[in-house]
Amino acid sequence: MQSAAQAYFGAQSYLDENTNGCTQLDNVWNVAGSSDGGFGSIPAAKALQALDNRILNVFAGAPYLDANIQLRFVFGR
Repeated sequence: MQSAAQAYFGAQSYLDENTNGCTQLDNVWNVAGSSDGGFGSIPAAKALQALDNRILNVFAGAPYLDANIQLRFVFGR
């Protein structure tokens, strides 16, 4: 959550400094992550939402936490 908020404020600050305040971030977001980032995409979306942003989609492409479950699914056992 902290890294999402930090990225948001960092991007906003960068735009303010480099466009003399003429460009603003839109408050509509798609949040995506894979592997460890997939596990963090849902808390990141919640953090952005807490900053009055609208979340359109959240994609969490993360592996199973338990390899036994994944292998049973793959091999049908």
